[in-house]
Amino acid sequence: MKEKEMRTSLRLSNIPEYMHEGIINYLFYHVEPGDFLRNLLQNNLLGTFGNADSTNSSLIKEYILFFYKNVPIIVWGSEEKYNKWINKRKEKKE
Repeated sequence: MKEKEMRTSLRLSNIPEYMHEGIINYLFYHVEPGDFLRNLLQNNLLGTFGNADSTNSSLIKEYILFFYKNVPIIVWGSEEKYNKWINKRKEKKE
């Protein structure tokens, strides 16, 4: 999926607008997101809930469904996948 399509999918989702750039930056530019999104992407349930604000704590299921439907599994779902994705940015810089 291209960035423009991803932005459209995000706008049509229940994910809060203030989270969209963090998701886009992670997916397309390999930029580390904040603690909530990082834990969600790593499939760390305790960390996800522990770092969620009052809005996001009630939307965790929405995030999971969004990622499941729109994001390749190679970039989320475990700490290993997350680290490999983030390291791709570091590899490009070298």
